Amino acid sequence: MVDLSSTSLEPSEIVDFLGQKLQLKEVCKKIYCQKIVARVAHERGLEVTADEIRAEIDRVLYEKHLKNPSDILAWLAEQLTTLSDWELGIRHQLLARKLAEDLFASEVERIFAEYQLDFEQILLYRITVPYATLSQELFYRIEEAEISFYEAAHLYNTELRLRLQCGYDGKRYRRDLKPEIAEIVFNAVEGEVLGPFQSSHETYDLLLVEEFFPAELTTDMYEQIINQKFEEWLKIELRVYISRE
Repeated sequence: MVDLSSTSLEPSEIVDFLGQKLQLKEVCKKIYCQKIVARVAHERGLEVTADEIRAEIDRVLYEKHLKNPSDILAWLAEQLTTLSDWELGIRHQLLARKLAEDLFASEVERIFAEYQLDFEQILLYRITVPYATLSQELFYRIEEAEISFYEAAHLYNTELRLRLQCGYDGKRYRRDLKPEIAEIVFNAVEGEVLGPFQSSHETYDLLLVEEFFPAELTTDMYEQIINQKFEEWLKIELRVYISRE
């Protein structure tokens, strides 16, 4: 294992490396975004307290099972940072979260009501095969109960992940599917086999909707809407910021 503890890098070396790897632009964008958040948060009178920073630090340390001061310092050294720099990073993170809430919390219920259909979910299973004839044959065999959808998914899926999980493709929103497929899938009956659908030039899908999940404004959904709106806002602000530079 290479010991980096005694190795130092000049800031110019880091900048040069990022430029060589075509990563400097993205890093600069993140710095600009941080500046934008700091400016707008200040204008709106938002601040992060020492107690809030301490609480977030404690949460992270708890998740990482770090208790002893020596272990914490060793972990920070591994990350090539210091406690003060880490605290500053957490402050920026919490400030962005506060600003997102301040900007968009009042809009969440309206957005959810307006786009409620987009927040419905399904538990989807999928069989992906390389030939239209095979997908059609499997459809008929499943319909005639010669083989179950899950068994066929385990035996014939070309995607290893789906094969190992007997076709389980996870929870999906409408936006995760092509509009024409979403229209069919979200109007299906639970347990109905759908397809075949041509998913690419070389593959064909059979789909099974195991369960529908109506849209609910849960805590996770609330945060998801706020984060999405905040990211959209920040992209616009970033374009304006860069155009002025």
